[in-house]
Amino acid sequence: KSAIDISNQKIFNESLAERKEYYINDAIRRSGSVSKGKVVEHFAPFLVNDILNPNEIVFMGSPIDLISFTNIDNEKELSIDFLEIKSGNATLNKKQKLIRNAINAKRVFYKKVMLK
Repeated sequence: KSAIDISNQKIFNESLAERKEYYINDAIRRSGSVSKGKVVEHFAPFLVNDILNPNEIVFMGSPIDLISFTNIDNEKELSIDFLEIKSGNATLNKKQKLIRNAINAKRVFYKKVMLK
């Protein structure tokens, strides 16, 4: 190999190593954010108990974090709320957007399933 080829190979290898390190660190950072978010989802009802009653909330996890049966003991004031917990710059994913749109379009139904 010529000196130019060897020099180019060295530059390429250094650049590749830098990119690899960047992507590894980025993956670790993102993984930590996701893990933190999953923990916060479990504690969210207790963190905002001034507006949500933890006794009226059911943890789902995915694709929607929580369902709140607000005022479950009062027939006239009962509401069912789908809650998605986000922090920082997090946004809804595709499935969460589809669910939000179905709810907003009133395509939510109650179905009783009988097992035999």
